[in-house]
Amino acid sequence: MLTCFCSNGQNYLGHIPSKIKHTADSLIELTLGNQYFEKTIFDCEISHIYITEHLILNACPTYKSKGRQMKKKKGRTELNPMFYVLKYHLTLNQNSKYDFEVRVDRNQDLKEKIKLPDCRNTKACEITVDSLMAIDIAIKSGLDKGFGVYNEGLIYDNDANSFQWIIKNHLTKGPDKGDLVYIDATTGLRLSDKDRKWIRSVVH
Repeated sequence: MLTCFCSNGQNYLGHIPSKIKHTADSLIELTLGNQYFEKTIFDCEISHIYITEHLILNACPTYKSKGRQMKKKKGRTELNPMFYVLKYHLTLNQNSKYDFEVRVDRNQDLKEKIKLPDCRNTKACEITVDSLMAIDIAIKSGLDKGFGVYNEGLIYDNDANSFQWIIKNHLTKGPDKGDLVYIDATTGLRLSDKDRKWIRSVVH
């Protein structure tokens, strides 16, 4: 796993305490089980520390000057964060990756439910459809190719307890418009009841 700048019990500028990281990891492993927890990578570089509503710090800041790594100052600024946002990547098969986050407050309590399935007791993580297959299924199910068809990534639907690919096409320009469909990553079925339109307005 990727590592982070961790402090032992203290809350310092740009650091995630090891106890916070341990709490997040334990919650993930409890949900995914050891098999899929081993396929999970913590990404410190895009994780954050919320000091206040208006002050958000990078969990692992880098300090560079003229291409060289600068030495950290000996003095540390002690802070009292509201909560931490730890970002993770879960690899479900070779080219199917799911990004999620865990929000833990200063008391090591979970702030909101983690968007992960119960992979210990269900087969939700045993996906069979990868990114390219999802695009092919969407086209074969009737999605117009238009100017192009794109995979917007993998999401987890808590109600359906399944991972789903978001596939969209590009039909018109100025403003950009198209269709957006969902493909179940386990069954390979198009979830037609979730079909919708998308539009991107140009702001001048």
